[in-house]
Amino acid sequence: MVKYILASGSPRRRELLEQAGISFEIFQAQGEEISAKESPEDVVEELSYRKADEVAGQFLMKALGIPCIGNLLCKIPV
Repeated sequence: MVKYILASGSPRRRELLEQAGISFEIFQAQGEEISAKESPEDVVEELSYRKADEVAGQFLMKALGIPCIGNLLCKIPV
């Protein structure tokens, strides 16, 4: 059986997984979501890897969505 971990305390991410019928546990990563990267893709990659490192040894499913328009990074959702 696959064990899914949500590494976020975001109520919206929890809601999306519940709506999809996915069984999961919450292990909220404590690291700050701050990045010096410029492109949205690089920000998502950096933050995701940090959170994955924090919960190493477990399968991580991180629904990290960062809104952007073109290459303009908007606000990270909470």
